[in-house]
Amino acid sequence: MLATASHERFAKAVAEHLELFDDVIATREDFNCKGEKKLQAIETHAGEREFDYMGDSMADLPILQKAKQAYLVAPESALESRFTKEKAPARVFRSEESRIKAYLKLLRPHQWAKNGLLFVPLMTSHQMTNLASIFAVGVAFVCFSCCASATYILNDLTDVVSDRRHHFKKRRPIAAGTVSIPIAVFLCGLLLVTGILGSGLLGSMALAGMMGLYVLLTTSYSYYFKRKLFVDVLLLAGLYVYRIFTGGVAADVVISHWLLGFSAFFFLSLAFAKRACELRKTGTGGENKNRNYRKDDLQLIDSLGPTCGYIAVTIFALYINDEAASALYGHPMVLWLMCPLLLYWITRIWFLVHRGELEDDPVVFAMKDRHSYFIGLLCALVLFVSTL
Repeated sequence: MLATASHERFAKAVAEHLELFDDVIATREDFNCKGEKKLQAIETHAGEREFDYMGDSMADLPILQKAKQAYLVAPESALESRFTKEKAPARVFRSEESRIKAYLKLLRPHQWAKNGLLFVPLMTSHQMTNLASIFAVGVAFVCFSCCASATYILNDLTDVVSDRRHHFKKRRPIAAGTVSIPIAVFLCGLLLVTGILGSGLLGSMALAGMMGLYVLLTTSYSYYFKRKLFVDVLLLAGLYVYRIFTGGVAADVVISHWLLGFSAFFFLSLAFAKRACELRKTGTGGENKNRNYRKDDLQLIDSLGPTCGYIAVTIFALYINDEAASALYGHPMVLWLMCPLLLYWITRIWFLVHRGELEDDPVVFAMKDRHSYFIGLLCALVLFVSTL
C-alpha cells in the first residue's frame, strides 16, 4: 500500500506507473493525509493486522513508532536522531549523495565563475591595486552570485515537471527529490533578499538596482525570451555584458565603447555556440521543443557564430591602434599578440561545436578545458608585458 501526504491524483499516477501497490492512501480535498491523520488511515485500513512503514520526515514519527518494522529512507537528521533513541530501525536507506552536496548542486556554485566578469572593468582600467574598488566589486560578486543561484532555483522549480522527463535534468535536486520544494522556495527567497539588500547596504542603491534588474532579465529569459528566435541569443549574450556593466557600477568605472563592442560580439558568438550544441543533440528533423529553432538552422548558426567571434577580434585590433590603448599601455603594439590567441580559441571552440564534442555551455566548458587555461595564461602574460 502507498500512504503519502501528496495529493491522491499524484499518488495514484505513481501507483499506476510502478504497478507495485494494491491500494493508495493520500491527501484529498477534504483530508490532509499527514502525521497522526495518516496513522489513523493506515490503522483503519490494516485493522487488527500489524504493518511495516517507510518514512523520511518528522511527520512520519508517530507512524514509525507504531510500525512493526520501521524503515528510514534518506531521513531528516532530526527524525533519525529522535527515532533511534527509542528503538533501532529495521534498516536505514541512505541517499547516494549527501544533503550538503544536494544543496550545492541546487545552487550551482560552478556557475559563479561567470560572475568573475564583474572584475573586468577593474582590470581594463588598471585599478586592480585599488583596495576600496576591489572590496566593492567583491561585494558585488557575492551578491550577484546569490541572485544568480536564486534564479537557478526558480528555473528548476518552474521546470520540475519537464526536468523529470529529461534524460539528464532529472538528476537535478528538485526533480530528483533530494531537495524538497518548500526548502527550495525558502532558499530562493533568502538568496534574493540577501543579494539585493546586501548590495544596497554594503554597496549602493545603484548596485542594488542592477541586481534587481538582473533577476528580472534572467527570469524573463527563462519564462519567455528563451523561446524567441534570435532574441534569446541576444539576451543570453547581453547577460554576460550586463555582468561587466555591474562591475563598472560597483567599482565606479566608466565602461568604454571598445570593451562594450568586443564583449557583445564575443559573447554573442558563445551564445550561438550554445544553441548549436543544443540543436545537434535534438532528434533529426523537427523543432526543438524548448527553442524556436529547427535542424536546418544549423548551417546558418554555424556561420553566424564564428563571424561574431571574428568581429570581436577585429574590434580588439582596432582598439590597439586607438589613443585609448596608448593612454593605458606602455607598449600597446604588444597587444597584437593577443589577436592570434583569441582567433585560435574561438576557432577551436567552433571546431568542437561542429564535431559535437562541446558541452551545452561553452563558458562552462572553458572552465574545465586545459587549452582554455593555457590561452588565458598567455593572454595575461601579453597584457602584463604591454603595461611595462
